[in-house]
Amino acid sequence: QEIWVDQYRALMPNVTSFLAVGAAIDFEAGTQRRAPKWVSAVGMEWAFRLVREPRRLWRRYLVRDPQFLWLVLRERLRKRPFFGAV
Repeated sequence: QEIWVDQYRALMPNVTSFLAVGAAIDFEAGTQRRAPKWVSAVGMEWAFRLVREPRRLWRRYLVRDPQFLWLVLRERLRKRPFFGAV
């Protein structure tokens, strides 16, 4: 969704806000089943979704997400103050 918004927002100059809500609409509409509560509670809903839709989600979860996570961690470590620094 974020990629789509980035590619097409210039074609919609009167639209000032975009809201990418992931699978929330599918869950509320009942077209997709949510993971069991215990799976969500342990932070593994992404794995549940990957098992259910591997052809659609493998690249996102196994290729793009780790790259994004690395960028976030690298930036976080770069801005982390050293102990005792003034």
